Amino acid sequence: LGPVIEGDLWVLGRGDPEVDRRTMRALARRVARAGVRRVDGRILGATTYFLRDWDATGWDDDARRYVALPTALTFEGNVDRLGRKVPDPEVRAAAALERALERLGVAVRGRPGSGDPPAGLQVLAAVSSAPLRALLARMLRPSDNFAAEVLGKRLAVAVSGTPGSIPRAAAAIAGWARGVGVEVQAYDASGLSYANRVTAEGIVRLLSAAEAEPWGRALFEALPTGGQGTLEHRLLTVRIRAKTGTLSGISALSGWVWLERLGAWGEFSILSQGMSKPVASDLEDRIVRLLQNHAR
Repeated sequence: LGPVIEGDLWVLGRGDPEVDRRTMRALARRVARAGVRRVDGRILGATTYFLRDWDATGWDDDARRYVALPTALTFEGNVDRLGRKVPDPEVRAAAALERALERLGVAVRGRPGSGDPPAGLQVLAAVSSAPLRALLARMLRPSDNFAAEVLGKRLAVAVSGTPGSIPRAAAAIAGWARGVGVEVQAYDASGLSYANRVTAEGIVRLLSAAEAEPWGRALFEALPTGGQGTLEHRLLTVRIRAKTGTLSGISALSGWVWLERLGAWGEFSILSQGMSKPVASDLEDRIVRLLQNHAR
């Protein structure tokens, strides 16, 4: 490619939930270093690597309050500066790249947009996401449902090809669980669906299976410790790596706790229904302390 791109410049996202202005500035620098000085067409964000589905079996009316539209090309968490969900993150990413290019002296003629990219595009520049272990930590510790659905769709692509979708993500999760002997009914990647089904014993078996996977250590280290993330103000004196789960009338805590009498980490899972969140959390913490101090 020469200094002038005579057609459109496409931005293709591949499921990084953390694309932001810094990402676009880094991409713009690489485009400029490639020698581009003018784009005669438009900058367009691609929309087809994932389906733009935004619903799941078992989601209630509040689910979209917790999950922005999970797209392959994300931008600023797919919310605006006031935290409102946006319908056009691909356009916003394209616009951010255009502004970054113009600050570097690269002229762009057309207005930013989005669409289905044509086949045969040539890669001009690329930037990488943070390592998956870092993305996992930033997803699991605050319980980021948006990142979970985006990464779930990316998992779906890895397992069954494009386009990634919420049902395909759920199928990939259930398929892995079935492969290690656990039956899971999954309808999303975030866990917001009231139709999801798994037993506490099943979760313990999944945790045990995860330990044997190449990514098992990364999962363990990504989970919150006591006092961290959704465990803020909880289990401060307990050696624990665990994930909370909360829906209306439903509470869960699953992960690993250090068993003092055995001198080893042990898997656990606590699922409850019909209690207030404070009562359920207190019960979970009491069970975890009992496991820490008395399990043999």
